[in-house]
Amino acid sequence: MIKIETKRLQTMTSKVMKGVTFGIMPISSMIGIKVENNELFLTATDQLNYIEVKEKVVGDDMDVAVPANLLNKLVQKTTTKDVKLTLKDNYLQFKGNGNYKLELTLDDGEHLKSPVLPDIETADEKGQIEIKDFKEILKNNSVSLPKNNDENDAGFYFGGCYFGKEAITFDGKVASVTEIKLFKKPFLMCREALGLIDKMNSEVIKYKRENDCLLLESEKERVYTLELDNKELYPTETVEDFFADLKNQSSCKLVKPELLSAIDRVSIFVKEKDNRPVILKFEEGGLKITNKTGSSSEILEYKNKNNIDGDAEEIAVNYELLKSVVNVQKPEFELYFNNLDPLKFINEGTKHLLSLIDINNQIETVEVEEETSVPDENSDYISDEEIPF
Repeated sequence: MIKIETKRLQTMTSKVMKGVTFGIMPISSMIGIKVENNELFLTATDQLNYIEVKEKVVGDDMDVAVPANLLNKLVQKTTTKDVKLTLKDNYLQFKGNGNYKLELTLDDGEHLKSPVLPDIETADEKGQIEIKDFKEILKNNSVSLPKNNDENDAGFYFGGCYFGKEAITFDGKVASVTEIKLFKKPFLMCREALGLIDKMNSEVIKYKRENDCLLLESEKERVYTLELDNKELYPTETVEDFFADLKNQSSCKLVKPELLSAIDRVSIFVKEKDNRPVILKFEEGGLKITNKTGSSSEILEYKNKNNIDGDAEEIAVNYELLKSVVNVQKPEFELYFNNLDPLKFINEGTKHLLSLIDINNQIETVEVEEETSVPDENSDYISDEEIPF
């Protein structure tokens, strides 16, 4: 039997739940509970990534795995000061506000044990990273992190372009580059591992690496992940090309709060269609922002401008993507444009690309009872086809 303060156990389980994945295999939907030498270890894995959290306790050794959802809900809803865990023959007894039995899963007649987080004994690279740098990268690149099961989920490429000092993400519509170097050699990390590292509670995290294996350690947490193997498919050269030769492109400096306010007002008139487009035109006197029909329009003054004569074509971008990219900019930032290239948002230390929407492809056909419906020519609809990077 072990006894642990409820608040500490709540913190541990909330961290480990980030590593739980349902539907892959039995162990991936469980939390491992191991007590050894008066230390409690909670572990979760999806077989590619592992997270382990530990705390000091006093009590008997044990090694089991229990359903993650059941344990987490019970722990989070417990209001007593302490929790007692006792291993019985075929269940784990949980004593808090009451007595609860967590049934153990059997495998060949024995209950499942806690997953073992792999170790790296002969590292070919060692170092440490500051968690503030990692969180800064995560904040700047969050706008281009693919969602769950997204076919464009190419991973998070640390040191993947330029001189190996940048972190880059790309989701097919937005690309982000942050000039902070974390590892000595490039590493292509899966999105799930980012969430695990973000749960590590330490100012400095030590890491060691061997080939495609990476182990990160803080005082109370360990995260293990395997590198993705599709580096050659990552569009690093394409992203680099778009940021090349900026001095010969048109640009302006904008004020972030002013642009966000203008986008919000114009977007009131943007209809609920796929892509929710807003139209941008870089005029000589300022940036003109409208909806497709022109029923809303604002002109935002430039802080300064370069090579803008008002002859640039109108371009369309997704309202929600534009707002999300602007949100991560500094209070003032540079915006570059060049024909139908993606928009380029430039700050000291960060860069973003935002793809355009093809405003020349506006016909949508919908099959309804063998009839074809074409939207009115004044409709706000714009094709969901982006101009590719």
